[in-house]
Order: sequence, then structure tokens, then C-alpha cells
Amino acid sequence: MGLKKHFIKNYLDFKIVEDSTGLFKIYSKRIGAIKDKDDIYIDKVVQLFEQINGVDSINVSKSDCIIEVIYNPNILNSAKLQKYIDLILDLIIENSDLIKTHTPNNTDDLAVVLAAKFNQKAATANI
Repeated sequence: MGLKKHFIKNYLDFKIVEDSTGLFKIYSKRIGAIKDKDDIYIDKVVQLFEQINGVDSINVSKSDCIIEVIYNPNILNSAKLQKYIDLILDLIIENSDLIKTHTPNNTDDLAVVLAAKFNQKAATANI
């Protein structure tokens, strides 16, 4: 892992707070620090999660600093889900310069690019 990836992952400091069949919750105090004007970017990350086969819904609570993933345990398990989360984090980190250039007004274009890159990474990750 490169220094930039390592720094960002440590900065986000995700902690698993619940891991039960069909429910996976992670906590990061940094979620609460996201400014309201940047909520559109959260929506684009949620769209990446929604592409994962077996994910039923994603709930983000900025006030509780929690991301809740509800998934179908017949299709997905928490170990695979954690690999997908790492994949999404890597994708965001690798494309941070691209993300910075997109204003909240043109995030739909960004979502299309990130979705295509995510699909490519997921296909080669053998998850």
C-alpha cells in the first residue's frame, strides 16, 4: 500500500461496530465532519456500494458517524463485503485528483466514471 493510501485509511480510521448476519456497520468520526455541501459525494459512494451483488441498502448517518450496510447473506458475507469496502476506498484514493476536479454540479459524470472503474476493479479482484 502506498503512503498516500496508508495515510488516508488511517485518517478515516474505520471501525467495525456490528457484524451480524445481513448487517454490517462501520464507524468513522470523519463521516460526521463531512460538510453538508459535500453530501452529494456521499451519495456517489453509496451508489458504488449499491453495485455490489447482494447489498440491499446502505444507510449513512453523519450524526452517528455510521455507515450501515444491509445485505443478503445468501449472496454476500461480511468477509467479502470488507474486501469490497477496501476496493471502494482504494478506488476513491486512486481517483482523488479526479474527484477534486468535479464540482457538486457535475458529480453525475464522476459517478459514471467511478462506477466503470469499480466494475473493472471488482472483476479482476476475484471477490
